Amino acid sequence: MNIIGPDALIFGVDDVAAATQYLTDYGLTPVDAGAAGGRFEALDGTAIVIAQNDDPRLPPALASGNALRKTVYGVADAATVDAIAQELRKDREVRQLADGSIEALDDLGFCLGFQVAARKPLALAAEPINAAGAPPQRAPNQVGVDTAAIPRVRSLSHIALFVPDSDKGEAFYIKRLGFRCTDQLVGAGPFLQPAGTLEHHTLFLIKTPPHMQGIEHLAFHLGGPNEVFLAGTQFAGKGYQSFWGLAATRWARTGSGTSTARWDAASSTTPTWTCTTSTGYRAKCRPRPSPRKSSCSRRAKNGRRSAGRHRPAGSHRFNAQHRMSIHGQARATLPGRGSSRAQRARFRPA
Repeated sequence: MNIIGPDALIFGVDDVAAATQYLTDYGLTPVDAGAAGGRFEALDGTAIVIAQNDDPRLPPALASGNALRKTVYGVADAATVDAIAQELRKDREVRQLADGSIEALDDLGFCLGFQVAARKPLALAAEPINAAGAPPQRAPNQVGVDTAAIPRVRSLSHIALFVPDSDKGEAFYIKRLGFRCTDQLVGAGPFLQPAGTLEHHTLFLIKTPPHMQGIEHLAFHLGGPNEVFLAGTQFAGKGYQSFWGLAATRWARTGSGTSTARWDAASSTTPTWTCTTSTGYRAKCRPRPSPRKSSCSRRAKNGRRSAGRHRPAGSHRFNAQHRMSIHGQARATLPGRGSSRAQRARFRPA
């Protein structure tokens, strides 16, 4: 199956206006966006799509209440769409939509769409750098960072999902859709790569209790580490909270809970700007580093876990891409949606 990668992620949100502001501040371009929601694109046309959570056009929500409603994968051609439909119809319903795409559930209950890829080829320069032993790319006294520049989000890279059964999910994506396992984080789950890309992974499955099922994060590419840090600085300057760095604080309801922002430089080679959308209230606490074993083809050996969440270390991002991520966590601190005022007060940010 010549699947290239995620073309779009579709969310049902509580507050369309707040989500629109968040995604626009993040650096995505609104396309046909209005009071009912819309599409927010990166430079290559990959996108986040939002709608009011009771919009009848949305697929049904997960039992966990997570805001993710559908992952749309881009494929090489119409023949691949037909081949996927034929494969999945062996044991499940496959819907043919008016735009020619198809829709079905995976073995874990996530709604998937498949369409001829919408992403456009990009021809953009990378950041110039100077390194010992290599020809210089910047002249003497040429400033490496233009602090007045506006970083542009280039492309949707990957998603990570909280799942109740990572082995079952891995088997589905490998055996039915032709993905490959490129890494395995012991105690969490696999990093998966579809056949049509050389990205290290476009999907990461993280084993968690069933009530947490949903999206953990999604990541976009930028042009390099300076763009990552500049984007993070500018994002924080708009009032969003940094989870692993310095920033002011602003909380806005964009999903089924509270939105925050963070960025992270866990790896010296692949800095990552990460922005968190949390579907529920969390206790405000410090990350708790915890060494973890990893078994994978590249022998990554370290990992990190914080605030009750599994998270891969930056060392797992082997390709020289620079990403910023939006995190959308199911509620790890409460067993259910926690509707009581006392519970909300206990777990709202300090």
